[in-house]
Amino acid sequence: QEVVPDSGCGSWLLEPQSTNTVFYSEAFAEWSSIGSITLTDGQLAPDGTLGATKISGTIGSSYIVLGASSSTTATRTIYAKTVSGTGTAKLMSFNQNTNNLFTLTEEWQRFELIGSSSIGGTSFYIDFRDNSQTLNEFIIWGAQSESQSYTTSYIPTNGATNTRLQDI
Repeated sequence: QEVVPDSGCGSWLLEPQSTNTVFYSEAFAEWSSIGSITLTDGQLAPDGTLGATKISGTIGSSYIVLGASSSTTATRTIYAKTVSGTGTAKLMSFNQNTNNLFTLTEEWQRFELIGSSSIGGTSFYIDFRDNSQTLNEFIIWGAQSESQSYTTSYIPTNGATNTRLQDI
C-alpha cells in the first residue's frame, strides 16, 4: 500500500546529507575546560540512554569549549535541561555574544543557534562567564554543528565528524 502525504496515513520526512562537525557530541570530558568545571556522566538523555552529562560551573569564570568544531555561519544545536526549576544558560557560542542566552526548564529542549558573531566563531562553547546567566548547573547532550542554514536530526559523533547520507 502506498502512503500519500496528507492522506491521513502519515507522511515521509526526507533529510539531505549533513555532517556533524563537533568531534565529541556527547563526550564532554573530551572538551577543554577552563575554571571550576565539574562534569557528571550517566545522566538520562533524550534517547533513553544514560549518555547525558551534568555540567556544573562557577558563574562569571568557567566554561568548556571544543575549538575549531564549527564555522561562523553554521547551524549549531544542543539538547539541554535544568537539574531542577527554570533558568538561563549560555550555550553554543562565546559568552560575549548576544545570541546565546537560552531559558532552560526541567524538560529536554533542543536549542538552536544559526550563525554567530565573529568572537569565538569557530568554537562550540558551554559558557558560564556571563553574569546574566542564572544557572550554575544543568544537563547537556547531543552537541551538533552543521554547515547549512537549518537543523537536521541529531548525528552522533565520537572522536571524528560524522556524515549522514541523504535519505532516498
